[in-house]
Order: sequence, then structure tokens, then C-alpha cells
Amino acid sequence: MMERKTKTAFVLDNPYSNPQWPHLSPDISETILDLLCSLIEPIGHYRNEYINRSKGKRSKKRKRDNGSGNEDISKPSQPSLSSYLTIGFNSTIRQLETIIQNRPSNFNEDLGEPSRSPFLAAVIVPLPPTHSINPLYSSIPQFIYSASSSTPIRLIPLPKAAESRLCSCLELPRVGFLGIFEDAPGAGPLISYIRNRIAEVEVLWLKNAIGGRYKEVNIRATEIPVGVQPKNTKATKPKIVEVRGSKTVGALSSARVS
Repeated sequence: MMERKTKTAFVLDNPYSNPQWPHLSPDISETILDLLCSLIEPIGHYRNEYINRSKGKRSKKRKRDNGSGNEDISKPSQPSLSSYLTIGFNSTIRQLETIIQNRPSNFNEDLGEPSRSPFLAAVIVPLPPTHSINPLYSSIPQFIYSASSSTPIRLIPLPKAAESRLCSCLELPRVGFLGIFEDAPGAGPLISYIRNRIAEVEVLWLKNAIGGRYKEVNIRATEIPVGVQPKNTKATKPKIVEVRGSKTVGALSSARVS
């Protein structure tokens, strides 16, 4: 069997490696999940007891017509922790963007803590197996790194199966992203555990861009196979027929126009 010929192709490659998500051992993941669930369970209990699940617009209209839409004055306030969490992709990304916008413009100075927005201590994400090729997750390390200051925000990837447990604790159908503020009440043990065991996210191209250091061009050489074109297989050009009114003008006199 003849070996296929190859040729060398040169490709301009990224001089930096792609940002990597932190890798957690099963024991650390389980401990973080246990601490997190014990922290957020009161929110789920409150939702289950005092927040009625939506039954659609017709149900709301029926309540208004019957005059039964009065709120219960004895209803307690939500757990204070609710104001120190971001639940979902949109709210978490908006908070990260707010922190980034409030950072000093001079990146060479000591950034310190954001002064006008609550500072996130950690972002927890139950990752699907295909997260590496999913554009929804590819930008998360860059957001985390850009929003971090003297105390980096920790990015916590959990197994996808952890989402069902978080949903059960919060009484929500989906919990794909969960952010915890630095000063969240009762979150001290969880945040301390995370910072002692989870490394900070590094995005090399952003780190070098802030420092103003030059990075050489990376040219990657790749061997690609060269296909052998079969003989007597000339490509045939399409036959073009132009119609003008009721007359037909074309390169082929036998062309028929219906």
C-alpha cells in the first residue's frame, strides 16, 4: 500500500495557552457542595413555604377578579443571604461586568478592592462534560480574571450532577451559575475552605497584556496529507442560460427554457 504524501503547512498560532478551569478532586468537590447546600438551604425553605409557584397569567387575572390577590401581612422577610448571591448566568455575568467597570483605569497600580460594587468571592458552576467546546463557558475564566483584584475570585467547577442538588436546596428548576459575595452572612467557612484549596485562575494573555511585555509570534508547523486527484476527472463548468423576454441566449444552443 502506497503511503500518502504529506506537505508542511505553517499556521499562525496563539502564543498563549488557553485558560484552564481549576481541577478539583472528588473529595474537595463533595465538601464544597455540602458546605454550600447547608448555607443556601434556608432560601429554599423560604421559597417553598412563602412563595407560590407561577401558574400563568390567567391564574393571576382570576385572583384579581376574585379579590384574592392580597398579600399576607404576616409573611416574613426573605433570608438575608438572598441579597448576597447571584443565581444564573445573566445575573452572575452582570455582577462581574460591574466589578470590571468599577476598577481603576490604570492597571499598573495596586487595584485594591472594588469601591462601588459588592465583591464576589467565588463563582460556582456545575460543568457539563462538553464545557470545553461550549461558547457559554469559554469566556468565564477571562471574566473571573478581569474582575479579580488583590484577592482573586475563585472559580469552582463542580460535576454536572451537583446542579440537581443545588436546585433542590434553592427550590429552583435550574442553577447553572452561582456567585457568592465576599461578605455573605454565614459563608465564612465555605469561602475560607475554597481559598485554601482552590488555585486562582490565570489568563496568560491578559496578564502579559496588562504588564506590557512582548510575546513572540508562535508559528506552528503541521504535516497535512496531500490528496491524489484521479485522472480524467476534469471539473465541468455549469451551463449558464440567460433569458431575455421570450428569447433565450446561451452558450449552449440546445438549451431549453420552459
